[in-house]
Amino acid sequence: MNCCSAPRSDPDREQEPQLTCDGRCLGNESFAELNELLDEEFACMRRVAQGICQSLARPKDRECCRTMLQDLSKLNQSQSPEVKENVHKFLIFYLKALRWTQKNQPLEWYEKWYGNSSQDMGEEQHVWMEEGRSYAAMKEFEDGSTIVYVATGKYPCANWTESGLKSLAQQDDRL
Repeated sequence: MNCCSAPRSDPDREQEPQLTCDGRCLGNESFAELNELLDEEFACMRRVAQGICQSLARPKDRECCRTMLQDLSKLNQSQSPEVKENVHKFLIFYLKALRWTQKNQPLEWYEKWYGNSSQDMGEEQHVWMEEGRSYAAMKEFEDGSTIVYVATGKYPCANWTESGLKSLAQQDDRL
């Protein structure tokens, strides 16, 4: 008697129809059809979710949404109809949460915090706090990070108005 022998497969058990999560009975030939249907629905709902993600004002929300959709795509690559059905159910819930987030964004706060959404990412914004003496510049990147540059000086001829972040890289002996 060999204690390490692999169990033999039962041909009767392999032919038994299996139940899906919602109790429907499927034979082996129906798995391919169900998988195809779930893949089509997933692709459609994923496109809707991507559209909602692009309309979110907060960069971190957009990043989280993209990451979640990538993770769901990886899970949906499974050949198991049960996994695909669970992904489908979760994506329906996630779409509801995304839609709620989209509708209830505090846009006035986001505009104050992140600046005007109509401006291009990477564009520098600058303002004189005290004309010729105090200067502030801000540049936002796609990942949501922001560089803030603030300068004060005795000499208004330092040319800060041209570009505050560029003047940071240049050494000026007058200051």
